[in-house]
Amino acid sequence: MAKKQKEKPKARVLKHQQKQAISTSFWKQPSIWVPGLVVMVLSFIFFSPSLNNQFVNWDDDVNILENKNTAQLTSENVKRIFSIEDGHVIGNYNPLPILTFAIERHYVGLDPYLFHLNNLILHLLCIFMVYRIGLLLGLNMYSAVLLAALFGFHPMRVESVAWITERKDVLFGLFFLASLFYYIKYQTEKKSIWNLSLVFVFFILSLFSKIQAVTLPLTMLAVDYLLKRPLKLNLIWEKIPYFALSLTFGLIGVYSLALNESLDQTQTNYNILQRLCIGAYSYTTYLYKVVFPHPMVPLYPYPKNIPWYIYASMAPALAVLYGMYVAYKKDLRVIVFGWAVFTFNVMFLLQIVGAGQGFIADRFTYIPYLGLFFIAAYYFQQFLINKPASKTVAMMGMSGILLVYGIITWNQNKIWFNGETLWTHVLKYNTNITLPYGNRANFRRDNKDFVRALEDYNASIALDPNKATVYNSRGRMYFDQQQFEAAKADYDKAISLDTTKGEFYTNRAAALASLNRFQEALMDSNKGLELDPEFSNGYMNRFLILQALNQFEESLKDLEWLIARSPGEANLQYEKARALRILGRTQESMQWYDKAIQLNPNQGLFYAERGRTNLDLNNKAAAKADFDRATQLGQQVDPALIERAR
Repeated sequence: MAKKQKEKPKARVLKHQQKQAISTSFWKQPSIWVPGLVVMVLSFIFFSPSLNNQFVNWDDDVNILENKNTAQLTSENVKRIFSIEDGHVIGNYNPLPILTFAIERHYVGLDPYLFHLNNLILHLLCIFMVYRIGLLLGLNMYSAVLLAALFGFHPMRVESVAWITERKDVLFGLFFLASLFYYIKYQTEKKSIWNLSLVFVFFILSLFSKIQAVTLPLTMLAVDYLLKRPLKLNLIWEKIPYFALSLTFGLIGVYSLALNESLDQTQTNYNILQRLCIGAYSYTTYLYKVVFPHPMVPLYPYPKNIPWYIYASMAPALAVLYGMYVAYKKDLRVIVFGWAVFTFNVMFLLQIVGAGQGFIADRFTYIPYLGLFFIAAYYFQQFLINKPASKTVAMMGMSGILLVYGIITWNQNKIWFNGETLWTHVLKYNTNITLPYGNRANFRRDNKDFVRALEDYNASIALDPNKATVYNSRGRMYFDQQQFEAAKADYDKAISLDTTKGEFYTNRAAALASLNRFQEALMDSNKGLELDPEFSNGYMNRFLILQALNQFEESLKDLEWLIARSPGEANLQYEKARALRILGRTQESMQWYDKAIQLNPNQGLFYAERGRTNLDLNNKAAAKADFDRATQLGQQVDPALIERAR
């Protein structure tokens, strides 16, 4: 009886505060919205180290740097971005984030600052939406601030914000939260068609940002429960359009993963019981980390053998489920609501059906933790109401916890500075897998740190001597050092281990060409493009090999393929002009020299070669002007040619 009396006041407090929040005009009272703005400012400070970060060599390259769909902001590329067949990246269909990358790249090139800044801005907007959701659901200002602060700078947010590739988290999160906000608004303030339309529109945008948004209809049901809507079939029936969209995008997501072979379970060979235990372990780990966010590692690899504690995790997971049943029977609605929001939004990410390289990811908690944060904020509010004399101590204690979280967040952002810092951090916790060694080696290779790169490649090969990609990467390092025989040997090894990768043949072709073995190089180039007909480097290498074999007519076909996909690349226009000139198609070559110069007017070589072509056409005045300009730009011109132009 005493327990029932204790719960009733809580329900009344929530209802009263909800009405108070609803009846207040949010934007007309700075005392209401300014606290949310303060949380955003603090979050910006704690995340500001991310603005100094570079791109990292973990999916940033595939999503942005090497993604042909982001290279040019054209209608054709936008169509490809939204195409299910051509738009998926590493098995992920998230066209809206890729479109934002294309827009950024179009206007500022590959400056990582803007990419990081936009990630942070999107996160700040998510924080503000969380603040408003808290107020709508009956939290007072102090508790809504706590909710927003926990969401804003809890350390488990870092991966979603500081990793450019995870634009999909903060973008999907913003649209997801906006849709949820207007659903709550629709249910609590005004059942207007405008609010309902916004729910639907933001939901669609969220789905186009990340497949994780499919959980919104279930989250709506959790809101219905908190608002004491009768749990009847009509609650599901009214959400049929949302469930239909979720199913559609869910199937698209599965299809995209299948296209990338990301659903291949052969790498782990776990049985169904082991996979359930992995799911239970992931679930309880996320619950633990909401309080103690340690360790935080970008990669949590699948274990080769399931340790005892993963099997044992089934017990606490079942205990949590039982605890939620008890909470439901006792009508502890806030606890059930928060737990449901967490569970609904994390359950498809527990890797029971494995996809990807790890079975846990900090970024998976971006939306799920909203439910747990809401429980904390609500009971903090209840504590202040029931223990007013302890308000100062409680506020100081909570501020201290938030400050600790903020400091951890500040430092955690720094591990994402570049590939060196990222993979060095991973290797503090995982020294028995090849990926961090290989990726750190690639970073060091690209930055000419060949000695340490070789150490990492060798460490990776020692762990797994049958991993073809590592030999290919080490071969690239030897090629960069002009050790062409060593490069060829590594490419030979890579191909012996995997004959399906066109890149391996293309790279070996480059090594063979550098050894003046052009016919063999041409055979490898043809094989590489047969296996991967969309590999730009393959066409780039082959046209150079064809020109070395004096097959300029054939090389034009590869150049035209490249130009069609990169029309803004001046060097390609120049190479086509040069090939046409050699073939005696002098007049035709002039228009391509003109295009090259138009795209890059500061390249002296272009003027020098156009001047030579003008001489062939007996345009001496134009030739002289070109030679003069080439000389001004620091390009050496044969004095005999200058003399002929006079």
